[in-house]
Amino acid sequence: MFEQDCFITSLFLLCIFNGFLSHPLVAGVIPLGSKLSVIDNDCWVSSNVDFAIEFFNTSDEPNQYSVGIRFNSKSLPYSQQKLVWVTGNHQPVGNKSYFQLTLEGELVLFDPLQGVATWNSGTGNIFVVSAALHNNGNLVLKDRKQNIIWQSFDHPSDTLLPGQTFYAYAELLPTPKIPMSSPYRLYMKSSGHLQLQWFGNITYWRSEIPSASSNLTASLTTSGALQILDQSSKPIWSVFGEDHNDSVNYRFLKLDVDGNLRFYSWIEASQSWRTVWQTVENQCKVFAICGRGGICVLTASGSADCLCPFEKTLMIQLSRVVCSNVNICA
Repeated sequence: MFEQDCFITSLFLLCIFNGFLSHPLVAGVIPLGSKLSVIDNDCWVSSNVDFAIEFFNTSDEPNQYSVGIRFNSKSLPYSQQKLVWVTGNHQPVGNKSYFQLTLEGELVLFDPLQGVATWNSGTGNIFVVSAALHNNGNLVLKDRKQNIIWQSFDHPSDTLLPGQTFYAYAELLPTPKIPMSSPYRLYMKSSGHLQLQWFGNITYWRSEIPSASSNLTASLTTSGALQILDQSSKPIWSVFGEDHNDSVNYRFLKLDVDGNLRFYSWIEASQSWRTVWQTVENQCKVFAICGRGGICVLTASGSADCLCPFEKTLMIQLSRVVCSNVNICA
């Protein structure tokens, strides 16, 4: 990612990358025609300065970018300002790319090197007049009456934020360095069950609810609970982080690339994110964590160590990445 110094331009905030974040006063609406670009290194910031949307490096390779929303609070070190949303297809774009709210009211990610729009919000010519990045991290498009026409909260990538609703048929997909390289997803069935799946057909974790029902939703609370709610918004299933009801400024729920779903809380004292709950306590029980034929060994720290079952010493010492992605152990 870039480093930045933010200032007010027009009715919204832009970021210029010079090494630190200043103290913006206010952030208004994002008007039609507004644009972010890799070249200009700019960003849009929520009025409480807790979130920003910008271009970021998607891999260790040069000139590979995407657009995403990240934590932006000055109380978090820059290295800890985690991404919470990425534009829908996770496909990287080049260093001439831009992200624009067009005059027709559509968010578009355009890569001139490819000559195409690699992603859009699908909201052209349906009366969108402005955008805003809300204080809860939700990027929204609004009409003249301030009705929300489109919002990033309805199109999650790998993360849920407090107050964000997760609907039936929605999914979280990990954001690996190599696009589309993770086989895992969190999926909500029409019955209301949350499921962790491998390639969409093997379920290795599911939520337990009293009975299947329609129109159920899931949500992460500000107090640190993941809940499934009925039509009257009454919780019928809940799990709680270790710090539930503690005073915590920032939380999020993320499907990590290792196939585990985790709560994270920001710990001021250590200036770091702490895992306060995860779906699968034994990481070796995440399906195919070491590839189809790899052997998973749980370390003393609780992490998974993957070995390939071959006689040759070199093969035995191969890393989990080799075993699972190259499928030497498959």
